[in-house]
Amino acid sequence: MSAGLCPAVNPMRRNALLLTALMILMSLSPLVQGTGARSTACSGDICINELMPNPMGTDTGNYPACEWVELYNSGTSDINLQGWTLVDAAQYSHPIDANTWVDFANLATPYVLPAGDYAIIAENSQGTLKLNNAGETLDLIDGVGVSVHSVNTTQASSDVSKIPGPSPTDAFVDSNTNTPGASNSGGGTGGPTYVQSELRITEVMPDPYWTNDNATWPGGEWVEIANIGSVAIDLAGWSIDDAAGNSMEMNTTHLVGSGTMIDPGQHRIVAVNGTRTYGMLNNGQGTELIKLRMPSGDITHQVEYSGPTHPGHSYVNISTFTPDWGRNAEPLNTAKWPTPENNNPLNMIIPESRIQINEVMANASVGDPAGGSWLELYYPEVEGGQNISSFAQGYTLMTGTGQQASNSVDVGSNSSEKFIVFGPINLLHNFDSVSLVDSNGDIRQMIAWNTPQIEDQSIIPADPMMISGPWIPSPYHTQGTWNPGQGNGSEQNGSEDVGLRISEFMPNPVGADSQTGMDGEWVEIVNTGDQPVDLTGWELRSSTGFSLPPTVLNPDAYIVYPLGDDSITLTNNQGELKLNNPEGESAHTAIWDHSAYGMSMVPGVTPNHPWVIGAWPTPGSQNLIFEQPYSGPTEIIMSEVSPQCSNPTDGLASEWIEFFNVAGYAVNLSRWMVQDDAGGAAAVAPGRLWNHTPDSMILDVGDYVVLNLDENILTNQGEDITLLDPNGNAIQTLSWETSTDCTTLESRNGGAETRETLWPTPGDANPIIHSYDGGMTIKFTRVMPVEVSGRSNDWFEITNTGDTWVDLGGWMIERLTSDSSQQSLMLNHILEPGQSVVISEDPDNLLVDGGPEAVDANTLFSNSPPWLINSGGALQLVAPDETIVDAFVYGSGFAEIEGWNGLALEMPPSDSAGLILMRGDGCNVLPDTDTSTDWEYRWLRLGSSLFCDSGYFATDGSVVPVNSPVGSLFQMVEWINAATTSLHIHVYQFDSPELFLAIEAAVLRGVGCTILLEGQILGDAADSEDQRGWADELANAGCTVLWMVEPDGSNAPMGPYRYIHSKVAVRDGDSVWIGSGNWKRSTFPLDGDMGNRDSGVIVNSQDVADLVMSRMLWDENESQRHIINLEDAPSSMGRPTGWSRPTASTEFGPAEPMQLTYDGPFGAVLLTCPDDCIQSLVWLIDEADVSLDISVQYFDLGWHWGYGDNPLIEAIERAANRSVSVRLLINGYYMDDGIQETVNHFNHRLNMTDGLDVEARIMAPSNDITKLHDKSMIVDGEWSLFSSINWGSNSALRNREMGLAIEHVALAEHQTFIFEEDWNRLDTSTDTDGDGMPDYWEIENGLNRSWSAVPGTTNSEQNLDPDGDGLANLQEFQNGGMAQNPDTDGDCIHDGDEVMWAWSQALAASLAVQTGDANLDGVADNETVPCTNPQDDHTDSGTDNSNTTDDDDEEAGPFREDAMDSTSAKVMFALVVIAAISLLGALGLMLFNSRSEAAGKVLVDDVGDISSEIWTEEEQQAPTGAVILEGTSVGPNAGSEAREVSVGRDDGVFGAPQLDGYEFPGWSPQQVQESLDAGWTLEQLREKYDSEQ
Repeated sequence: MSAGLCPAVNPMRRNALLLTALMILMSLSPLVQGTGARSTACSGDICINELMPNPMGTDTGNYPACEWVELYNSGTSDINLQGWTLVDAAQYSHPIDANTWVDFANLATPYVLPAGDYAIIAENSQGTLKLNNAGETLDLIDGVGVSVHSVNTTQASSDVSKIPGPSPTDAFVDSNTNTPGASNSGGGTGGPTYVQSELRITEVMPDPYWTNDNATWPGGEWVEIANIGSVAIDLAGWSIDDAAGNSMEMNTTHLVGSGTMIDPGQHRIVAVNGTRTYGMLNNGQGTELIKLRMPSGDITHQVEYSGPTHPGHSYVNISTFTPDWGRNAEPLNTAKWPTPENNNPLNMIIPESRIQINEVMANASVGDPAGGSWLELYYPEVEGGQNISSFAQGYTLMTGTGQQASNSVDVGSNSSEKFIVFGPINLLHNFDSVSLVDSNGDIRQMIAWNTPQIEDQSIIPADPMMISGPWIPSPYHTQGTWNPGQGNGSEQNGSEDVGLRISEFMPNPVGADSQTGMDGEWVEIVNTGDQPVDLTGWELRSSTGFSLPPTVLNPDAYIVYPLGDDSITLTNNQGELKLNNPEGESAHTAIWDHSAYGMSMVPGVTPNHPWVIGAWPTPGSQNLIFEQPYSGPTEIIMSEVSPQCSNPTDGLASEWIEFFNVAGYAVNLSRWMVQDDAGGAAAVAPGRLWNHTPDSMILDVGDYVVLNLDENILTNQGEDITLLDPNGNAIQTLSWETSTDCTTLESRNGGAETRETLWPTPGDANPIIHSYDGGMTIKFTRVMPVEVSGRSNDWFEITNTGDTWVDLGGWMIERLTSDSSQQSLMLNHILEPGQSVVISEDPDNLLVDGGPEAVDANTLFSNSPPWLINSGGALQLVAPDETIVDAFVYGSGFAEIEGWNGLALEMPPSDSAGLILMRGDGCNVLPDTDTSTDWEYRWLRLGSSLFCDSGYFATDGSVVPVNSPVGSLFQMVEWINAATTSLHIHVYQFDSPELFLAIEAAVLRGVGCTILLEGQILGDAADSEDQRGWADELANAGCTVLWMVEPDGSNAPMGPYRYIHSKVAVRDGDSVWIGSGNWKRSTFPLDGDMGNRDSGVIVNSQDVADLVMSRMLWDENESQRHIINLEDAPSSMGRPTGWSRPTASTEFGPAEPMQLTYDGPFGAVLLTCPDDCIQSLVWLIDEADVSLDISVQYFDLGWHWGYGDNPLIEAIERAANRSVSVRLLINGYYMDDGIQETVNHFNHRLNMTDGLDVEARIMAPSNDITKLHDKSMIVDGEWSLFSSINWGSNSALRNREMGLAIEHVALAEHQTFIFEEDWNRLDTSTDTDGDGMPDYWEIENGLNRSWSAVPGTTNSEQNLDPDGDGLANLQEFQNGGMAQNPDTDGDCIHDGDEVMWAWSQALAASLAVQTGDANLDGVADNETVPCTNPQDDHTDSGTDNSNTTDDDDEEAGPFREDAMDSTSAKVMFALVVIAAISLLGALGLMLFNSRSEAAGKVLVDDVGDISSEIWTEEEQQAPTGAVILEGTSVGPNAGSEAREVSVGRDDGVFGAPQLDGYEFPGWSPQQVQESLDAGWTLEQLREKYDSEQ
């Protein structure tokens, strides 16, 4: 029966109750297990593709009547699976072998799974494949024990295989059809296919309590469906299926009610109805799937619930909303009570204060007065004499199993008729509930328990005056009367309690605690009694007291006291607050051990439990009701944390924490909180969640939400932050030692340790950082093993060459020797794809010395860092799984380590301090053969740049060639005059009054000016003084003047560059000039003056300017020790005393020829030395298909680039061998043996000997051109190179150089025109082949200007006598003769005879050869000297002499009677005698000098290493030779001593060996000799010498 009356409800109060009920709804989501376990993405080509956990029949047996797993090879290569296994969650290991692999005997190769094929691994009676039908985790383990794929399954249906879900991390899903050995059906595209309809599963009864599972209706198992549509549906042919494949057809047997139609809005029951032996629905562990299947066989709705189930309780959607079709978004949950064929109870509670459940006996003994379980109602608003039965009319009591209390029990109560007891009631003592329901169907109160109740012990509210709070066991049961401690001082129980309670307080407000009003601390008191209470004399007491102002507090009324103006304070971390009555006795006490800013505290589970954080503050009104203790899901994690951000955006606070719901269903975040190790805390509350539904605390499945922290809770350095669930249990802790502004943190590998995220992603998934995946993509790339003296800044670099982010946490650097090792474990550090990290003991000193930014090794490693040994070491990079990913051995390091093959890398012959060893080119070419060859490309010095952004790029703009000398000054002045904002100029030497005036004028009109000059220019004192003087003038004009110098100081590193040799300028940030000439009059001469042949170009392009400026800004960085401002330079670099600026001239006019401009698109490559210039030059040469025209000041052959030979000559030879025509034009102004050697190599070796289309020429000067100072190249008539790069070792390895190659046909045509002009020019002295005969003379006389040797012979061209006149070609030239005419002056006397006659007469031989009267005596020479060259002899020298008889021929035979009868023989004899005398004299002089002057005299060197600008920029005379040293190489006679060789120099092909001599200023000959004796080669000595200069 029902009892009581139906009260009227005030609308405003009802709305407030509804709002409160909504909060209860969000808080009362009971804990259920997640339904979707997580798989992992397959890491290789062999993956699990399908499995059968629940085959028809038994699980064991032979295929196909057993469990099985299908593997698939998705790769392009066959893979051997020998040694692989399958391991399940119970650690059963199932082998993959001949016994388990179906059709193993038919494999082409045992154990090998072909690409694109399948393998069926069956149980086959082995007893080791035991897939759990309720859900399984299965790992595929490869031959080395690594899991390559892990899959998870849910409940398995009978004879339904499992296949991959929609994403790689989803649990496997049911297939549409079993397909072992073939492509899957369904699943991989989302599992079963769902078809929309208007029917839904709305309630499920899997475990009826009062009947058996298979009982007939209304007993037994059942499923309720509802028609949510607007038309009736015929259920004939529809069915209910479970996960195991069992089915209940919707026919008269299972469909409750008449007919098969279901009307709109109707609910119908599909029941087991006695048709099965044990029922159908799963009651035990695991997840049950219930599917609503259409007559077509398609599924329209599917719901799930997790066992074990609770007997007698049905399962419904926890949401009150109608579920969508398809798979239910959330699992079913326990209903308030079963409602078959009716709407489910609302999942909300609307509190009621006038009638309430006061005591429950769930496990009564047989002798209980009520005859079993019972409950007691309390009516606090009933006054004496009222009929409580009529008062409670319209209220109903419903148990969790659907039982309704209908019998009241008279227990003889004398409590003013305020109590009524109902019983007996069928309550389950293990898990059950009872609800108080009003006449509207609203639930006004619900008492639930999920643990066994003690026999014959009732439960009551924990606080007798606050029935809505948590419940506890009662010390004794009190049917029909007051509970222990309940009452209001009435005579019934004698209690002095008047019902005053602390109901809520705010100990930790937002902002200062002392704020006034409700912004500060406050306390709320409620009168829970039924009588007004006078508050006079009452007080609140914490550490101090606060007297309550006199007033009367009525029943159910609240009063709030702000404490900001009073002496009492509430502690934030832990404390105690008492409410004392006028007698000083404690009427109520609140104890707490934590708080959260801005959140109030409310009572805990019991009076003995600490108070807890409320859902949100409700001062002056009833507290929000929430579940205590919280039993909801706890699968919430802190996925991202922002400890600090100075510039937050989009409404984010500077501090925030992101939460992620990893549970299988929505979670209510109310009362969740975070707490730091100092006790500061913040709770989730409305208004604090960023970018979230206002006032909602629900975090949906897989969603993220951000909690803004308005207070400075998080510490930037050294913090632990803990996530607490509503019960105060720690769910997760994150820790960090340091943090970076506006950089967020995340958990590393799911633990407390954090790492930086790649970038902040509030409200979204973090970018993935991969753990080690077995790849070999992390490498050592640069190492500086020897620190600068006293600096401790040696370092090494690790680079991620892969395409995924990698966390180095857990990686090790192991340093090994022959008998020991040291392991250094790395902590958190993220490497992006292509990113590097430099690790050093002293990053600050490294940066000061011009090195890269580095991570401090002392903080990166958890133990002692792997310090580098100067003399040599062996390092291994070890992944977390102990794989040796990379190794590096250098110097004397122990080379016999895993990951390294062969010898250690030999240290370069250079000062090792600050020397940087590099893998490959240090940028894009990073070879990995595990040998020293990976590192034998080249090296760098500390402070030098390493730009890796070179390479071809396309752009557009305009290009203007600037070819010196003619007209170039005018072009440059005009270019400077157009500057409006800035000028950046980098040149080796500045000495141009005209360009200075243009710069000065630009500065005066507001143009910023920065100029970088070489501070240690080579040359004489006058050159250095001019440089210093111009620097001062430029500074006075307003320019920032910088010097590039060798760093100063005892501990200073060697400078990264020998010289600033660039010739480059940028105007206004968008126009570039780059070329080969310094800014001096030799490059930009006045009109009519001679100058150098230099090539430059003006490029108006933002892209080009930006790239060039990136290099220039690096070199203008004054923090680099080799760059100093003129203002900070020593006085020795200041203006020389007495120096005055030269007068500028205005004698220059428009460019001649007319200035050319080419507009439009073009391609380009920027070259920077020593960063990438050699690679780029080689690339340009390798691009050639047709021609290479090279114009350079010099081209050294005998130098090394890094560890290799000259790469430029190798590239040219490759080009020539693929039929590219190569022309080399080289400077002859500083002609020496080095230049001649290069010319001979091109002409003799490559052209004459190898037959390649190669030619080299010495450029002849002209009236305008003094010398060739160019560094240019034209490729295929398409590319033009403009640069400062000399083709020698210093430019490649030590100088700062720049060049620009431009792909533009019209520009190349113009440059080719200039080249042809220089190529074809002749003068009277230029001698390309060095044979003493000028090019013009050899051309005139039909000789070869390029070859001094004669093909097929051992002769030199200079020694031939083609006209047979007794004079060799060289003698012909020296005496003014003709090489092809035996009688140059036509006086019938052979030129050789005339020379002999002239010598005998002491006359000039040249006169005798060139004139008919050598002695000027008026008598023709042929009248004095017999005619030896008749005209017929000359014209037919190949036939018999007509004046010779046959007898003479017979007598003479083939030989002359006297060999000396020949004039030419006499001449030759005379020459030999003279040469012998000269040789004897020279030898004697050598012997004398060697004894008297030791090594003071020098001989000419045949190599001629021009390694600096000494003899190229300064126009000085080079030394005449170098000291002859013992042990010096002599070419083909290597091993001989130099003093034993006395013949002339090598002509490149056939000539005799030449002494190799070298000069080492500053080193004594004895020092050099001792190095040679110790085994050093001259090449090594030269490199060492160069490195120390």
